[in-house]
Amino acid sequence: MATTSATSAIFLDGMWSSRRSPLAIRVKARWRSSSRSLPSAGSATSSRVVFEPMSMQPQIMNSGYRLAGVARTLWLLRHGDAEPHGARSDFDRRLTARGELQSRAAGLAFVRLGVRFERVFSSPRVRALDTARLVCTELALEPIVHAPLGGGFDERDAAELVATTDARAALLLVGHEPDLSHLVAAMTGARVEMKKGGIAAIRGGRLVELLRPGEIELVAGL
Repeated sequence: MATTSATSAIFLDGMWSSRRSPLAIRVKARWRSSSRSLPSAGSATSSRVVFEPMSMQPQIMNSGYRLAGVARTLWLLRHGDAEPHGARSDFDRRLTARGELQSRAAGLAFVRLGVRFERVFSSPRVRALDTARLVCTELALEPIVHAPLGGGFDERDAAELVATTDARAALLLVGHEPDLSHLVAAMTGARVEMKKGGIAAIRGGRLVELLRPGEIELVAGL
């Protein structure tokens, strides 16, 4: 199927500026024909075209594990930019000013996208927990420290957390690389790179969102 590249403006349904007008985001993208139904809020698809930002097109790889039948939405957030290695112990490394901005932007983006989380779980490491706290400030929630997110977190750990939530709930996990990208691969078969402050969302065994920090700031209106 033929595709074309163009710089295009899209309007995300359900996201509004302070002037009550649709929020436009201008990005490089490919468009192709599609017969898909109309999207939910925050999706960039329509009944005639499918919006595929080039930066969000995952490479598919073989996966030996799936969370079959999971309708819940699992959101993943990598901690924001942090102090360099050696500044203090790895566990205690803090967010930089840039990392704090990324974290607030993520919280604001979730609000503007209309995402409501049942729970927010965070790694106990300082840079991740501070990220979660800044996000939760915008969401009027409190993060729950979950030790496995501190390192070695995998799809089976995720399945245990997902199983504790309502079938239509959204869950946010704040953690580290390479765990998060490995989790996306195991659950969806997509190979992605989770940037610091980046967001991914998984629903029904599919990668449905992948946002880099700069894109998140656009959504947040920063």
